[in-house]
Amino acid sequence: MPQYQNLSPAHGLLKYLCTLAKLTTTLLFFSLIFLSACSEYQKVLREDDIPDKFAMAEKLYGKAEYQKALPLLEELQTYYRGTAQGEKVSYLYANTLFQLKNYGTAALYYKLFAETYPSSIYTEEAYYDYALSLYNQSPASNLDQTSSARAISAFQLFIARYPMSDKIEGANLKIDELRGKIEEKVIANALLFYQLADYRAAVTALSAAIRQYPSNYRREELEFLTFKSSFLLAENSVSTKQKERYTAAYRYYSDFIDRYPASQYLNEAKRISNIILTHINPKEFENEQL
Repeated sequence: MPQYQNLSPAHGLLKYLCTLAKLTTTLLFFSLIFLSACSEYQKVLREDDIPDKFAMAEKLYGKAEYQKALPLLEELQTYYRGTAQGEKVSYLYANTLFQLKNYGTAALYYKLFAETYPSSIYTEEAYYDYALSLYNQSPASNLDQTSSARAISAFQLFIARYPMSDKIEGANLKIDELRGKIEEKVIANALLFYQLADYRAAVTALSAAIRQYPSNYRREELEFLTFKSSFLLAENSVSTKQKERYTAAYRYYSDFIDRYPASQYLNEAKRISNIILTHINPKEFENEQL
């Protein structure tokens, strides 16, 4: 039989207590190390020893303990402003904000750094990270895209300043992504007018979207909805304006079937055109075309 089965209850209890004591000692040891580190950090934070603060800030930054490094760097920013050491402190501060996902403030400090230290070894990185901070603030395509436009401008500025940078490809990819979001937003706004039955605004917005983004994959749909919106605008107009608006709708129809003779919307387009032709004389339209 295994030896431990021959142990008395008292002996087993003693062995258990010894194991528990070792575990408690280990936990106590690590707790003391943790408390010591915390105590050292709090001491440096409270005292006025600037070199110690700088050393602690660099140490915490290097260990990716950004939340703890931030208050030290904030204080050092003020102390070292206008000095040689201020350059590194300012850059670390901007990076710390970025790592903490405080992109709005990080963008401000990256831009400030690049403008204050134009010859720094960190300036190229700062310009790129400024653009990246704005990029990270860019919302989903269904929301306002002002920050996307700002990020595009920042990446373009970076490309113009550093055309040989190894970050150019990444910058261009992000510009394409941001432009895609802006394009989606413009088209979504135009479609919203149609969905809200504001057909006058829909015709204007859809036409503008097509002109702005002629290669959009939804162009066929957009052109059809422009035609349909124009027709519905005529349908809902006062009688004195209907002929003019039916004629305008028929022009959209003619352009549409010329461009998409096998369109998936062809049957509906023809049905609508037949209604339009009950209100206008197609020969008059043809004469106008000549």
